[in-house]
Amino acid sequence: MISLRNFRLRRWLTPLTMALGLLAVLAAGGPFAPVTAPAAVSDGPYIFRDGRQLTVWTVMDGQPQETVVPLTGEWQQVSWSRPHLPLLIPADPPSPAADSWPAVDRIFAVSDIHGQHGLFYRLLERHGVIDASGNWRWGDGHLVIVGDVFDRGPTVTEALWAIHQLEQAARRHGGRVHFLLGNHEVMVLQGDLRYIHDKYKAAADILQTPLPELYGPRSVLGQWLRTKHAAVRIGDLLFVHGGITPVLARQFPAIGDMNAALRRGLDEPADGIENDPELAAVFGRLGPFWYRGYLEERTNYPLLRPDEVQDVLRTYGVSRIVVGHTTQKHVSLFLDGRVIAVDAGMKHGDRGEGLLLQNNRFFRAALNGRLTKLVEEENESSTF
Repeated sequence: MISLRNFRLRRWLTPLTMALGLLAVLAAGGPFAPVTAPAAVSDGPYIFRDGRQLTVWTVMDGQPQETVVPLTGEWQQVSWSRPHLPLLIPADPPSPAADSWPAVDRIFAVSDIHGQHGLFYRLLERHGVIDASGNWRWGDGHLVIVGDVFDRGPTVTEALWAIHQLEQAARRHGGRVHFLLGNHEVMVLQGDLRYIHDKYKAAADILQTPLPELYGPRSVLGQWLRTKHAAVRIGDLLFVHGGITPVLARQFPAIGDMNAALRRGLDEPADGIENDPELAAVFGRLGPFWYRGYLEERTNYPLLRPDEVQDVLRTYGVSRIVVGHTTQKHVSLFLDGRVIAVDAGMKHGDRGEGLLLQNNRFFRAALNGRLTKLVEEENESSTF
């Protein structure tokens, strides 16, 4: 293993921090003062593309480690300590995938994983999306992650790499994985760390790198996250983390323009976003990451009427919108069946559900593998 310390000084430290680091070196009488951190902390890998090689950082039992892996082809295998498949890393950074897709026979959607990798994997396995080893079993089906993998729980890194690898495996079998960004992805990438688990504070300290820089434009996960969308259309379903107001739909009648504005603004400073009307609309409290007005009424987003939601559906040529963000007890229907809410509380660490679309029928998919037909309680004659 190669020490991280000189690498860190060369790439990340500001002159002030370098001066403080030099004082620490002199005081310690060694090459660099060791980092004090909980011995049990293990995290990573964080992988960076550096020309024709990958630089891999990990934390194992509280200690930083670095390896350099030459890129010898289009794909490079990187081993890691988790009990799942080895990581396959493409040599070249990815490009954004399409954000509009024709209807498919099978869709499984889940949202707000929030660092609960074990529950996420259990849910996918129980419903045949993956096998016990994490291999893709969904064939040409589509898996949609409706945002918020980051924050709260202790296995964010594992969940991100799982989705990253499933995305590649699905494509090889004719299927697709769509990972939409939620407000918590945006928060971390833009430096708002209010909700991160203590494990990640410790790991960032051990690696002597601010957490957002571990997902920066050089990192494999950071480059991948920067290709993701705010909204995806599959057939006559629109998926978005929080929701889309009628005003936003009029401003962005094509979801491709909204997604392009997202990617343009992810690395913009706050004042740059505030002074750009498009970015302010996308990243603001009434934007697609934060909006809750389909499901609850608050001061800055009054509850929409069914006809107002119908205007949004008409703009995008869809029949329903699938959202996360606002936690429900179960996957549920709102606004006369026009909105399906799929955040079923996985963030709490003891429950979670998904939405299954199969043979033109919608089901609530439970952690124990049970399927319950999704019907509108107030109108049993709805078209499910």
